[in-house]
Amino acid sequence: MTDCEQVLASVDLLAEFPAEFVSDLAKSARLASYRAGDVVVRQGEPATAFFVVTKGCLEVIRNESGLGDFVAATLEPGTFFGEMALLREGSRTATVRACEDAECLILEKAAFDAELRKDPNSAAVLATRLARRINMIRPRA
Repeated sequence: MTDCEQVLASVDLLAEFPAEFVSDLAKSARLASYRAGDVVVRQGEPATAFFVVTKGCLEVIRNESGLGDFVAATLEPGTFFGEMALLREGSRTATVRACEDAECLILEKAAFDAELRKDPNSAAVLATRLARRINMIRPRA
């Protein structure tokens, strides 16, 4: 198993996918480095990739009308973001910025879609996993 496969296999979102599916995803993933202060993605831009933090620290910054910018979360190695980009086209709901030098494994939506077309049952697995995640992070009334 390659380092990339190990990283993807350790991501909770991908835990229920077959090893072959994860292995094939790993072949299309790429590693990117960011310096402290670099913006990885910007709120409002098209969401076209999924990211797994492999080194360093990132902060999720939301801009809410009337409230301005605020740090919504801090991401450390093993955490991920951009998962909704795998399910649907849309725009980023937050800006993610490196708070120290960092690295992320990046998986483009097109590559993920290609793997889903090979095994349509995987789309149902993904939808179920994302629904659970949304329910976990959605604010309670």
